[in-house]
Amino acid sequence: MRNLCFSRIGQEGPGVPGAEYNATVTGRSTQRPLAGLAVTRVNAQAAATASASRAYESHHQKLLCDVRNAAATAKSRAIETLDRRRARQSRDAAATATARAAETPFCRSVRNARYTAITARSKAAETFYRRRARQSRDATATARSRESEKELQRPTCNACNAVALSTARNSEDTQTRANRLSRPATNMAAVRLSQTPQARRIRLDGNIQSLAAARGVTCLSSFFWFFLAFNYDPGINLTTPDDLNVGSMTYGCQFCNARKRAGDMLLRHSSTATSA
Repeated sequence: MRNLCFSRIGQEGPGVPGAEYNATVTGRSTQRPLAGLAVTRVNAQAAATASASRAYESHHQKLLCDVRNAAATAKSRAIETLDRRRARQSRDAAATATARAAETPFCRSVRNARYTAITARSKAAETFYRRRARQSRDATATARSRESEKELQRPTCNACNAVALSTARNSEDTQTRANRLSRPATNMAAVRLSQTPQARRIRLDGNIQSLAAARGVTCLSSFFWFFLAFNYDPGINLTTPDDLNVGSMTYGCQFCNARKRAGDMLLRHSSTATSA
């Protein structure tokens, strides 16, 4: 019995107790050919179990699971360093590129249509403040990404964006192009309609300054020219003083039959009498 036990301990084969467990947990075992298979089998079983459990979840349970996952992701993103973030983004980009390269044109069109429907549904359900917050987050993320890229990466990024935009524009039909052009016009009209006079004046002044800077022209602000040619004071009543209230043009000139004011007629008669 003792010899049997010693021979069991020294044996190397598929019947060693704990070999599969050690290969699963640590990924290292004396059974090198079977370690990777054990890890793959356990990962596949875990994925199948998770998929089956998510299939039987209710809508409320799925929402709770999504919220917990989002909170865990946000917590891990908040404490990660810059190097870890760069490494994670590189891994995600490589995995996405590998998945995109392996998909067929039909799968790509289905994925794009699904993402477009999800994005349209999400944007249609969001409120005005949520839209502003989303646009602010996107602008902040874009600015952070532009600041972190190097000088050599910027032309490459611009070229990739131009190629992607050109491909998307060439593949769209007439109705899609019309919808794309009408959306910015509708959004711009809604924004212009909700603007106050002060905000409209600031926007126009900003547009003038931007055009002047682009054309290399020095242009003063519109506030500089505001009431500069005619300093009108609304607190002064211009109808009471006699030297300002000249009346209406109701008198006809005896020489040219033109309409004149009473003061003009008096000046005309006085000048005629003086010359005579």
